[in-house]
Amino acid sequence: MGNDVFLYRIRRSPETLDALKSAETRSRGGTLSSDLPEFADFTWISTPGIHYGIDENDEIRLAIRITYVEFSDASLSWDKVSKEWLEVQDTIQEWTTLAQEITTNVAAGAGTTREASAKRRGHMWGVGWHQSMQENTTAASYAPLRETWAKKRLVFSLLGRKERLMMRQRMRELEEDGSLKKVSEVYLKGFGSLVPGPQQAVIDIAELFNIPSFANHRWKGEMTDFTGANAMTITNGGFSNCVHCDNDFCSIVYGAWWVAEQFYRSLQPGQKKERYGYRHNPLFDHKDIKGGEFIWGQYNIGVKFDRCLVNRAEGLVECMWMGSEDAHASLLSLDPGGCTRFGSSIQLTRRGVNAVNAVRRYDEDVMPTRVKGTDMY
Repeated sequence: MGNDVFLYRIRRSPETLDALKSAETRSRGGTLSSDLPEFADFTWISTPGIHYGIDENDEIRLAIRITYVEFSDASLSWDKVSKEWLEVQDTIQEWTTLAQEITTNVAAGAGTTREASAKRRGHMWGVGWHQSMQENTTAASYAPLRETWAKKRLVFSLLGRKERLMMRQRMRELEEDGSLKKVSEVYLKGFGSLVPGPQQAVIDIAELFNIPSFANHRWKGEMTDFTGANAMTITNGGFSNCVHCDNDFCSIVYGAWWVAEQFYRSLQPGQKKERYGYRHNPLFDHKDIKGGEFIWGQYNIGVKFDRCLVNRAEGLVECMWMGSEDAHASLLSLDPGGCTRFGSSIQLTRRGVNAVNAVRRYDEDVMPTRVKGTDMY
């Protein structure tokens, strides 16, 4: 998916980061647009191929892979994306129609930090294990959907008991039939083919501390062979946020972006209640959604998905970065209707790892009662 390799010498620029934070302050904590003068000197990446940002210590701080297009017809860029990737994208897209949205990034710091309280736009979901705020629960998976948008009534409508059970059952099917495990496998495979060293570091750390993978739905507190990144974050709906660093147990993060068709469908045949559905459609791509650039504020560099040039970003875009060390953000974006850009990332979050360790401090017979999986909602 990337035949050409591009190298960038990058170094931290505190002045640029201060300027971006000042711009956020002037906008009262709002997310920024790439049209601002603060981004005039940024290096924007959109050329198909593999891009590595290397610092003064010759370390790779960021990596980007953009689908390589060999055809004049841009809609054929998806021919270069494997069938495996398309399958896991379908799973991720469906998950967002089943799970409850989250208000804080799974990798965010405590609620008092600027990163956790800053404004953001769009929608966000979590997959995997996180620190629970519920009574008598230490670690939990993310909850099934409790409410949905009723388009014709223009109000939020609470789901009935039957509908909630339907959502929970479908989430469990995606867990039980191996769909989430396939997501984990494909992401790790893509991660390893982009930057083998950082990928192996995440695998080794998860094994060393015995952290259950976000796809390990059977975990109840015991030691496990199915380890990996404990959390996946998914975004869409014109998602953007402020410049921030994450609060990760391991700084290395891997993520992927793509565009999907968006449409309404009934929850059940004959019902008025509706929810979004998503599907792959090669007629929609990054060029159709303005903004949403992913930036590394300290390095004056970012991915410009919608660049209207011959070498604009197409199809699948993958990135690796140091989430808790290098400030990053998604800039202001606007979905045009009919399609949306999905973003996703996998990582070892500090609060998730702390929750796993806290569960294991209980006696073995108590552990399962401190863990709440999808089957317990």
